[in-house]
Amino acid sequence: MKYTIFILSILFSNLTFSQSIPENAKKSSYGNGWTCIKGFYKSGERCLEVVIPKNGKLNAYGSGWTCKKGFYKSGQRCLEVVIPKNGKLNAYGSGWICKKSFYKSGQECLKVNIPQNGKLNAYGSGWTCKKGFYKSGKECLKVNIPQNCIFRSDRSVNSV
Repeated sequence: MKYTIFILSILFSNLTFSQSIPENAKKSSYGNGWTCIKGFYKSGERCLEVVIPKNGKLNAYGSGWTCKKGFYKSGQRCLEVVIPKNGKLNAYGSGWICKKSFYKSGQECLKVNIPQNGKLNAYGSGWTCKKGFYKSGKECLKVNIPQNCIFRSDRSVNSV
């Protein structure tokens, strides 16, 4: 039994050492197989170089690419983000959003028209009515409080 285990361990160790590692690869950190080095990706039993387009960069994994800030991926290219007037680059750097007090309409940023007794909403891209007023179409109308009622902060009318 000991002899059989010894022979099997020699055979398996020879298989591990005899496995060829392709060019631009390294032995896997887990001890079996191989992985491509940074800047290359696995394709069958080879490591091919990552072809990075203009305005692109190697991705965090090192096996592909992504576009630089201010550009977006389109097929195998990085195209520039075209930012309209009153717009700005989004948090990801691959698109745009409108500045505060503007809203997106197609490929442009239009000014939020705030009616009398209205105010900019929390997102900065629309409006809401001030306390004591309610939205009706494109205007803010005063809440009419009946006699013997009070106006509550949740905008509902209650009897006293």
